[in-house]
Amino acid sequence: MTAPARLELPDALRALALGGVLLVNTMGYRVMPGGPVLGEVEPAGSLVATAVQALVAAVVQGKAYPALAFLFGLSLALSVQDRRAPSLQRARRRLQALLALGVLHGLFLYAGDVLTAYALCGWLALAQVRAPHARLRARMRRAAWLVAIPFAVLALLLALTLVLDSGPASGRGRVDPWRADPGETLGSVAHLGAYVALNAREYLAANAAAAIFMYPLVYLLMLAGIAAARLRLLTHRRWRAWRQAQVRRWLGWLVAGNVAYGVAVAGLGSAGSGWLLPLDLIAPLVSVPLSAVLVLALATRWEEGARAWATRLAPLGRCTLSVYLGHSVVCLGLLSGAGLGWQAGTAALAGLAALVWLAALLLAQRSTRRWPLEAWLGRRA
Repeated sequence: MTAPARLELPDALRALALGGVLLVNTMGYRVMPGGPVLGEVEPAGSLVATAVQALVAAVVQGKAYPALAFLFGLSLALSVQDRRAPSLQRARRRLQALLALGVLHGLFLYAGDVLTAYALCGWLALAQVRAPHARLRARMRRAAWLVAIPFAVLALLLALTLVLDSGPASGRGRVDPWRADPGETLGSVAHLGAYVALNAREYLAANAAAAIFMYPLVYLLMLAGIAAARLRLLTHRRWRAWRQAQVRRWLGWLVAGNVAYGVAVAGLGSAGSGWLLPLDLIAPLVSVPLSAVLVLALATRWEEGARAWATRLAPLGRCTLSVYLGHSVVCLGLLSGAGLGWQAGTAALAGLAALVWLAALLLAQRSTRRWPLEAWLGRRA
């Protein structure tokens, strides 16, 4: 495969996943930290707002960051496939720069930063890019255990809590004992200093928890991306029948499960309802498999020759870093208490995210130069 053909599909998938990240980050921005991932339904009781939140939870929430982690690993493998030592050195320098950028972004702009996780997990995954197949499989098995065990322990603790207490079934007004009172949020802070202090505290706390619950999953998905790059799982016709079989077998069941999850989020996921933690535990079980099946479905379409959609989206996939951080600046200015404090409803927030993504896509399609952060990161290599 030529380099442009090889790179177009991952870039297009990355552009789609970026849209999911922007959507989720925008909708939950004002209630961070401690609030629901997609925020509260606003206006309360609105059928349109409830439907939008249910749709986003079913179609988008929890699907974007796994896809990006998988594509991160795939891109790492492709970037050093020529087996020249300088390729690994360049990749390490880029990961160091990405980590520095992620820490600054997380401390000062947006506590939900994912660049830190991708840089740290990417550093670990890079060591497996040229590992023998048997060692890569062994690392994937270990990573799977690191994913499963913490969630199993947390689920057990939650079950014990529900046995000792009436739990969510006791009424929707019960305060969730697993979540602190949200109190001050990014949307309610009075000034920029208070914003930075609250955001930095949440960033540090969130990454401490993510080291147990999120980093192992990101690492596992990066290893899966490395394996997929080696096998040409997304792009070679020998895998077409296998991809089609997985899509036929699982897509319907996973869509149904995610629709049920979306309805539950819209109906039960308000702050203090007692359902926030159970829904968070369920989310990866339905969202990550659907993300994988959707990637297989889109890859099959691309491999079969339906590539117009990928050609249109690929330019945005090459400037996701600039768009991601630029979106954080937009949210700070529009939605935070330190900015305009715009009290938009659920549908309006979803529309804002879609508008940012569409504007970035149109600019990327017309741009002939590297975007600022991509150019900066390229110079680090």
